[in-house]
Amino acid sequence: MQTKKPRRGVLATITLDGDQLTLRLDDLAESPVQGNWTAKDHITHKKLSLTEFKDMTLSEAELADLGGYIVARLNAFLEMGEV
Repeated sequence: MQTKKPRRGVLATITLDGDQLTLRLDDLAESPVQGNWTAKDHITHKKLSLTEFKDMTLSEAELADLGGYIVARLNAFLEMGEV
C-alpha cells in the first residue's frame, strides 16, 4: 500500500531587528494532523532596511526573482506529487 505524501508549501516570514528586516522563505510540510503545517527546510533569506521594505523600493528584478522562486518551489512540489 502506497502512503500518500504530505502536502507541501512555502512560508514567507519577516523578522525585525532594529531597523533591519529579514525576509525568510522556508519549505513547509503538512503534518499528520490535518490543517497543521511544520517548517521543514530553510530555503533562503534576504536582509533589508525597514525603510526599503516599507517603501517597497526593491527592484522589479528582485521582486520577480522572489515570486519566481516561490512558484518554482511550488511547481517542484507538484512534480513530486506533494500537493
